[in-house]
Amino acid sequence: MSDAIVAPNVRDLDELARDLGAWMHRRMPDAEALVITNVSYPRGAGQSHETILFDAAWREGGAGHTQGFVVRIKPSSFTVFPDNLVDQQFQIMQALHESGLVRVARTLWFEENPAVLGAPFFLMEKKLAVFQYQSRPTVIAGSLPRHPRRSVAACGKAGFGSLPRSSWSPWTRFAS
Repeated sequence: MSDAIVAPNVRDLDELARDLGAWMHRRMPDAEALVITNVSYPRGAGQSHETILFDAAWREGGAGHTQGFVVRIKPSSFTVFPDNLVDQQFQIMQALHESGLVRVARTLWFEENPAVLGAPFFLMEKKLAVFQYQSRPTVIAGSLPRHPRRSVAACGKAGFGSLPRSSWSPWTRFAS
């Protein structure tokens, strides 16, 4: 995996932390002493969306809480895909998580107002995972040792492969 930042745009992370902290506080009005830390771009990933990792700590109801987060921001330039449907991506990820059929991070909030971060975005939980970096249509074969690579592929196939055999469909959930 590459150690380079490959985000389509790179922004001031201190300013982003302030903006996200204010926005999250509006989403979590009972949170006290909300602090955003460890704001960073993932290395070697994030070409299709501006993806930023961070941690938050706060107090609520007398108890301390910490959580890792990922913010995915709709690209406004240098798009990888001709259509970027970040709102639908949020909904499908939410439906997949709720179904339990595919292990995917829990999505938390979608913000359509571009005034907050310059474009619509969503927040999801940060999960630790091994992933295979793909910088072009063909996968870089040497990015994981042989057996973990096989395991990652098997988990993906098992999760997504079970969808056609189930009665669950994210498409029926959002059909109008």
